[in-house]
Amino acid sequence: MPQRRNASKWMKQRSNATMLKWLFTLIAALLVLGLLTPWLNRLGLGRLPGDLRVKHARGTFYFPFTSVILMSLLLSLLAWLFGR
Repeated sequence: MPQRRNASKWMKQRSNATMLKWLFTLIAALLVLGLLTPWLNRLGLGRLPGDLRVKHARGTFYFPFTSVILMSLLLSLLAWLFGR
């Protein structure tokens, strides 16, 4: 029985480490995206047809639907090319 408890504890630790790694990856990706935003705007991303900008008294809300789809396709293509 003690071996089973140790295995369960080990799996929880491994699961927490994996979750922490994904969290750091997500934070790093958001940081890079935030730093690249000015250059991506110069390339026209964010002003494509399908990108919505709603101006309201409380502020401007931005929904870049088309830009997100385009970036997803580009990143998927790059991942596929590097994965070959």
